Amino acid sequence: MKATVFAIPGGHLSGRDLRRDMGDPDWVDHYLDRAHPWDLAVKIESITDGPIVLIGYSVGGSLIGHMSLLLGNIVGVVVYESPLIGVERVGGDFPVLWIENDYKSTWRREAESLEAFLKWFESHSTEVMVGEGRHVRLRFGWPPFGHAWDVRLNTRIAGFVREVGSGHTNSPPTDRK
Repeated sequence: MKATVFAIPGGHLSGRDLRRDMGDPDWVDHYLDRAHPWDLAVKIESITDGPIVLIGYSVGGSLIGHMSLLLGNIVGVVVYESPLIGVERVGGDFPVLWIENDYKSTWRREAESLEAFLKWFESHSTEVMVGEGRHVRLRFGWPPFGHAWDVRLNTRIAGFVREVGSGHTNSPPTDRK
């Protein structure tokens, strides 16, 4: 059974904003607006009872950390520029694709990022990728303010999502860096 893929935005942005910033890839089934982790878990379970892949940008990744303790059918996650705010530990044993942009931010954001990475890394096979840009697009006009999702990484992200989502996880990513 193919996994259903859900994407969750960061900041005060919507699922529609994340769809725009990701380039509306065909491998994402649903873009959800941010909500309480429990409400998101209930919404996801109302859509599918099969395997799921979660994608989160920034605070969207923190929500995934919370949901990893609520949902038992996660087969993989993509966390992009994501801290784990309010998350003491993460659940599950699925593979994680960890993405950070190369632009270094404040020391606080960097410390949150390192702490989150270590929490995922200690209990999950973790592959690391590096994108370009800042944490958010600050420019107004076109493209509008939003997630700094590096769409050039989409081909590799799609490969990860399809690999873990197809049930063929005989060789999950193990590039622990």
